[in-house]
Amino acid sequence: MRYPLLTIALFHCLIVLSIQVTQQSVIRRESDRPESNAQKKSAGKRLLIYSGVSQGYLRIVSRKNISANAKKDDPYAVIITDFRKEGITIMGEKSKLYLCIHRKNGKMVAMTSPKIDRKKYCFYKEEMVDLYTTYSPVDRLTWKLLFSRDGYPRRANNTRVDPKKTIFLKDVISNKR
Repeated sequence: MRYPLLTIALFHCLIVLSIQVTQQSVIRRESDRPESNAQKKSAGKRLLIYSGVSQGYLRIVSRKNISANAKKDDPYAVIITDFRKEGITIMGEKSKLYLCIHRKNGKMVAMTSPKIDRKKYCFYKEEMVDLYTTYSPVDRLTWKLLFSRDGYPRRANNTRVDPKKTIFLKDVISNKR
């Protein structure tokens, strides 16, 4: 009678151990999986950035099609700003392109990733001036994002900058899609 109880106890321990090992291997497999696109989405703020000069919203359509003359309902006008240790990134939600400034000539271009590059500035410092916001590259704080009265981008390295041309207003959008 002693051996059957011992056999039952050992069998029970074996079952419990096998269940624990199975659960641990399932947890490991889930943590080893690469993140899907839905999990990689930025946790940044969704906004519309209104240009005080052109009286339109900033939009990023393609690599060289950047303007500040969009209407509020334009799908390319929705911008995601994300805070990172290097600075703020500005990305078009629909185009998935980041707003950058070319290091040599100060022209605005859009890039697929905001990596730290020798040729382009993609990280910005956001400054509040009165009720307005200005954006300048972290590496060159004297440069500013500027747009003409027609909404076309101007060179950021323009030394004769009217402070009125660099002002923006942020219009926050809820994160519900």
